Amino acid sequence: MADPGAGRAGAVATRSNTRHRRAQWKATTPQLVPITVDGVVYRVPQRLAKAYERGLPHPES
Repeated sequence: MADPGAGRAGAVATRSNTRHRRAQWKATTPQLVPITVDGVVYRVPQRLAKAYERGLPHPES
């Protein structure tokens, strides 16, 4: 019978380590930038500003 630990390279991510790492992560609020669509100014996330200017999504939704 094969050894259950054989073949592992020593860098095993345990459940405890994973949960500790995830607990340290903090989300940040996106930077909002003003854009004008049809004469109305909206504040949208910076990474989506060009898409809104091109008319792909609608700011009302």
